[in-house]
Amino acid sequence: MSQGRKIYAVILIISCLTILASPCFGTIDLIGLGFGLPIGNPCLVSFVNTQGCIQELIASFLSLQVHLIGPQCCKAAMAIDDNCWPKIFPLNPLFPPEIKNYCATIIPLPSPLPPAIPY
Repeated sequence: MSQGRKIYAVILIISCLTILASPCFGTIDLIGLGFGLPIGNPCLVSFVNTQGCIQELIASFLSLQVHLIGPQCCKAAMAIDDNCWPKIFPLNPLFPPEIKNYCATIIPLPSPLPPAIPY
């Protein structure tokens, strides 16, 4: 196994263990580097309430492949306020726009209402 794959495996294992342990400690550490956010944090509510979304985000982040995020997780991501993204991914400010762009292609935004016809 190459050195890069070993490092990737260790990071993936640490991230998975963090997810499993986080309810015990009251925080979620999305990227496994000590940046824990409280579970009740409004920035994480839609991710936490969506089954498997945290795992999809971590897998997507570690592999840099946003297409690993499913439609339900995309709906949750689209509900996240722009001010929350730097708190969720503090080390990679380019990843949240990638998620939002990808999710916009699979979850269409509601079309605006047509202009009202004057009487």
